[in-house]
Amino acid sequence: MRPHAGQASRRVAAGTQWSGQLAEALGPSKELLEKSLRFSELYPREDVRTLQRMRVNWTRLYFSFAVSDADDRHALLRQAVEGNWTDQQLRFTIQQRFPSKRRGVGGRPRREPTSHGPEVALRELGRRCQSLTGYYRAAWSKVKKKEWAQLVQKWPAAEKGKLHDLLSDTDTAVEAVAEVCAQIRHVLARLLQETAQ
Repeated sequence: MRPHAGQASRRVAAGTQWSGQLAEALGPSKELLEKSLRFSELYPREDVRTLQRMRVNWTRLYFSFAVSDADDRHALLRQAVEGNWTDQQLRFTIQQRFPSKRRGVGGRPRREPTSHGPEVALRELGRRCQSLTGYYRAAWSKVKKKEWAQLVQKWPAAEKGKLHDLLSDTDTAVEAVAEVCAQIRHVLARLLQETAQ
């Protein structure tokens, strides 16, 4: 006999409380305990040797938990090791190739921004624009032309479609930003003119 929804939710809550109590008793954070539990679910003892041969560190492995298919996960990890990717590169690639409605890897669902009036909107938009331009100057602009060429050349032939989708999705996102920026600048130009009078 299957438990009804109320029983199932009570079991989940009890399981969450139990893991929190265990983490408190053992010493590590609840988050580390949950990551370790996820690792034990995905990797029986014999599979650990595979990870050792791949030279995958814990951070990269944890990021890869978001990829449900083991073959896809390991192919991506090998590509990261062979390409000498940073942990951040791997995380961004996983977010692009295996999109989720959840923030980060296993995080909370994304929350839509809410409006708190014009002054807050101005300050928050300025902060976000500084973040984007900072990323462009510190990271994007540092990628050399030769590295972009290698991205295409070294990408697995069987997965070229995924690279095309990644490029197309990014281009669409940048185009949307450009369109939004044009609209924002139109509003700002009018406000600047009004405040200059």
